[in-house]
Amino acid sequence: MLREILQAYKFVHNLFMHFYQTKHRQKPDELTIVDATLGDGGYSYNLFFRALESQAVTRSKHLLYSFDWDKNAIDFVSFKYVTLIKGIYSCDVGCHTVDFKKGLELGPSRTPPWYVVHSNFAWIDAFFQQVPAKNVFFIVADLGMSTRQLKSGRGFSFKTNTKLDLRMSQDFLEPKGYDILNVLSLKELRDLFVNTVGFSKNVANYLAKLIIQERKQTPFGTQKDVKRIEYLAKKLVHRFPRTFAKKSHLHPSTLILMGLRIAVNSEYKNLRAFLERSYKLLAVPGAVVLVTFHSGERKIVEEFIRQNVSQFYIVKPRDSEIKENPYARSAKMYVLLK
Repeated sequence: MLREILQAYKFVHNLFMHFYQTKHRQKPDELTIVDATLGDGGYSYNLFFRALESQAVTRSKHLLYSFDWDKNAIDFVSFKYVTLIKGIYSCDVGCHTVDFKKGLELGPSRTPPWYVVHSNFAWIDAFFQQVPAKNVFFIVADLGMSTRQLKSGRGFSFKTNTKLDLRMSQDFLEPKGYDILNVLSLKELRDLFVNTVGFSKNVANYLAKLIIQERKQTPFGTQKDVKRIEYLAKKLVHRFPRTFAKKSHLHPSTLILMGLRIAVNSEYKNLRAFLERSYKLLAVPGAVVLVTFHSGERKIVEEFIRQNVSQFYIVKPRDSEIKENPYARSAKMYVLLK
């Protein structure tokens, strides 16, 4: 969805500049762009050069802040784009205190300042209370996972035999996926899968019983965790064949893993907090852009839109993009205007 995101950036940038100059009869001295989910840095890298172009035309200073609570992402991007990044901010839990490490500043002085922020996007408001920013007009968040994360050996993919860690941040989070499988009660496990991936109570209750039976034999937390999830999924399909017969339905093993990941990382709670805080942070006019990948995320975004947003539009991936990247098929982009 990169092309669509850059198109949204151009549209909102032009809108903001026109509005500001009409109202204040001068150009803004500074504008701020936020990539709330840095990942491998693809969006930020492209936004950096769009900001460079915008800065050259408008003569207004453009700043880019890129958030991620995965330290591996921070380290990867900081090394890959070391000549462009001005510095790295590190937060504590909740971003109540902020530390700053100056970058090498090897790029020319005219380039837009690009800062990476080791923080969850849900703490975006707390960060900008510590590090004030002017005219935050564009915020983007891609809720998908990078290929590098899937291959990280933390249990995000079925292609690796590993423990179910499932933490997006090993710095800010303690309970791992296998901890949840080992300690939650039957009711807690049932509610987890009902609330995260929408299993019916019957299906979730049966799965919870299977998990408890399995952990009694051998606690989760071994290199065989992923294979054990696949085994539980097969039993689930055998017990509820009609439920999982639909072609559009994700495989139950994928759903089990996704439900655990959502719970471990408090993804829905953080998404709700991010939506509320980022939209409040926006300048007028401005936009929050979200790329979602499953119905649970879309339900939260659409609920927020109904309650808070009067203008928005939705973009689906182009056929050519799906052909090039099959994972894009499930993507849906929301542009929330303010």
